[in-house]
Amino acid sequence: MFDQLFARSDTVARYLSGPLVDERRHYLTHCAVQGMAKSALEAKARLLLSIAEYLRLADRPQRHDHAFRNQESGNPMVESQLAFATKLRCQAVAGLLHSNGG
Repeated sequence: MFDQLFARSDTVARYLSGPLVDERRHYLTHCAVQGMAKSALEAKARLLLSIAEYLRLADRPQRHDHAFRNQESGNPMVESQLAFATKLRCQAVAGLLHSNGG
């Protein structure tokens, strides 16, 4: 996904080495399948990486939220998005992501 959004190999490497790479990639793939424009995907990719780095989400212990666990869908894409949302634990960030077109 990141190699489709960014042309420079050093930029792609940065996105691939950042925290929660699988969750970010799955979410962006889902957005692309829904028809989101490339420019919006690029902006969302930048935002997701910035949030994950700023909140140091990779450094936090994993904890399963009962509300999300009860919403398991059997769909890996949805479950990946739920896992990412669970790690964010911040309504302001979730609202920002939704207002950005996703």
